[in-house]
Parts: sequence; C-alpha cells; structure tokens
Amino acid sequence: MSLFENAVHSIQIGVEDLASKDKRRIISAVRNIQAGTLLLCKEKLRRMSPDRDCLLKQKLEPVIGSGGTVTWKGKGDKTVDVQGIKERFGSLGISFSWRHIDRITKIRNDMEHMFYKDGEALAREALSDAFISVRELLAVVLEEEPVGALGTECWRSLLENNTLFQQEMDSCRATLKAIRWKTEGARTGSQEFTCTDCGSKLIKQLDDGNTEQDSAAFMCSACGEEPDIVPLMVAGIDDAYGAEAYIAATKGGEPPVGSCPECGEETYVFIEGGCALCGFDMPDDAQCAVCHEPLTLEDYEDGSGLCSYHRWVADKND
Repeated sequence: MSLFENAVHSIQIGVEDLASKDKRRIISAVRNIQAGTLLLCKEKLRRMSPDRDCLLKQKLEPVIGSGGTVTWKGKGDKTVDVQGIKERFGSLGISFSWRHIDRITKIRNDMEHMFYKDGEALAREALSDAFISVRELLAVVLEEEPVGALGTECWRSLLENNTLFQQEMDSCRATLKAIRWKTEGARTGSQEFTCTDCGSKLIKQLDDGNTEQDSAAFMCSACGEEPDIVPLMVAGIDDAYGAEAYIAATKGGEPPVGSCPECGEETYVFIEGGCALCGFDMPDDAQCAVCHEPLTLEDYEDGSGLCSYHRWVADKND
C-alpha cells in the first residue's frame, strides 16, 4: 500500500468509526482522522524528495554523487514528526495553514490523556477541522481531486459534518458578538474560547441580549457546563497569541502577553495596551520618578514608581 493510499484509508476509516453506533470507536475515529491528515503532509514531502523518500527522514546527510554534485540522503529509520513536517514545509516554501491540524491534534491528546466527556461532540469538531485541512492538502498542496481521492460517500460525510458544525459554531459566536468587550484583545481571545470541562469550542452566551463583559455568563453547547470567564479568557488569550509567544521565546523579541498588575492573570496584551479580562490599562502618568521614562508593566507592578535601572540603583544604595 502506498503512503497516499494509507492516508486516504485512514481518513475513510475515521469517518466510518464516527458513524458507528459503537461509542468505543470515537477515539479511534479521531486517531485515524489525525493520522490521515499528517500522512497527506508526508505524501507531499515524499513527492518532493530528490530520491524515493529522503524528505520523510528525521535525519538528512549530504552525499556527493558521481558527477560531483551534492545531494541529500535520508539516514536511519525514524521519520519526521509533526514539528519536523512543519519545518520541512516552511523551508520548502509549501504554503499551508497548520491551525486546523493543531486543533485536531489537541482534541486527540485531550481525549486520550485528559478527559472523555461528550467525546462524540469533540470528535465532530475534529472532523470539521479535518475537512478544512484535507481539502487544502488534497486540492492545493497535492493537486488531487478530493472527491475522487476519498470517494463520494466519505467526502459527503466530511462536508455534511463540517456544514452542521459550522452552523452550530456560528450560532454560538453570534451570541458573543453582542458583547462590548473591554479591549480588542478580549474580542480576539473570545474567538478562541474552549470549554474548560470538555474542550469544545462551542461556547455561547446564556443571555444573548447581554452586552456587558462583566455580566456575561457562558455555557458549552457540547456538554452543558457553564464555565467562568476567567479560565475562558486566560486560555483564549493563550491560544490567540500562542504563536507570537512561541516566536518571542525561541527567536527573541518581546512577548505579546504579560501578567496584569490589577487582576494578576496572564491577560495583559501589550499591543492593545490593556488587560482583556479586567480592562486595566497603564496610566498616562506612569513614569519613573527619577528619569521620567515610561514604566514597563513589570516596573508598574513593582509599585516603587521607578524604572528598572533606578530601582536597581536604589536597591544598591540600600
């Protein structure tokens, strides 16, 4: 069986697992769907490999050919993991949005290691994200006709599930749009709300007529739980700005989010200059008492009224 056939079969089996009346196959459905999308990514690397499959290998080594030209050869039996696939796509200039595969992977990990509450709803979310990724991988990245590759029945199931899920998601999001969020960062974070109990993104406002952030109460349409806004916003901000935070941590630069001096949560978004949770923003007169330079968030939280340098000078003199 070829790699491409293996990918297609995994997705088809995942769809069949979810349609089964045997609830034990729910986790199997998510496993197969996630594996199938990653195998499609590997198929792209295989097709671009100078030899049969060198780009699939974790380790590559240069080899000088008979004509003196340098080529690359895969070394060892281990193949690239998810991060390796992302890096290969980036270095090869393959344009692809990883957001949906990341979501499928998170759902799989949550279902296997954290909780299993209302697994069918989570599996349907994974299937919805898979539809978007599979369509992009087949039609754009691999230049294959999706319905021809997967078969009419499988493709129709993916399409119908995605349509139904998106309708439910749009209905939930519409109730959140009515809220006058304290900052634009809060609005951004709300788009990433996930249930703190089951992990679903189907979070809605209980009173869809409410417009105030402080008065908002929420419910998960997937499991019925009513999560508090604090963990919703903290996790939402983390997801919304996670990619920027990762780049700042690994490649240098200022982090996008910090701890709020007012509420203490990691919800202060620097680019917005305010806290998504409590609305705190730095006062205009927050300046060092000695040099009059604007205080950083850390300086302000310290409470001394001094910048880091003059605080150091003061501590040294003490």
